[in-house]
Amino acid sequence: MSRPLTQETLPTIEENARQIVTLHARDATIERIYFFPASEEIRLIETDPLMPPAERIFPFYFGESPAEEIYYSLAIALIHPDDLRRLPLPEGWGTWDDAVLVWENSRA
Repeated sequence: MSRPLTQETLPTIEENARQIVTLHARDATIERIYFFPASEEIRLIETDPLMPPAERIFPFYFGESPAEEIYYSLAIALIHPDDLRRLPLPEGWGTWDDAVLVWENSRA
């Protein structure tokens, strides 16, 4: 049985994001995953060539779920690789220069 999390043992937003990325990276079509630093939620953009080109980025939002080891609110957007750096980010996400590449498929 694992020990309960406390403020001292709770992963940081970036640490928790990297844990989530490990699970998402199993999807064979995902090419890259970018983390956007924030103080209140995990923000990820994943590039997938199966996604159609878009005019905007529409993140999916999820609440925290400690049972699934998601300790912060989570926002994930899937975009076509050609839309990377072309589309404006959701309001409050910063700029593309803030993006941290946290995973890249070696086949991409």
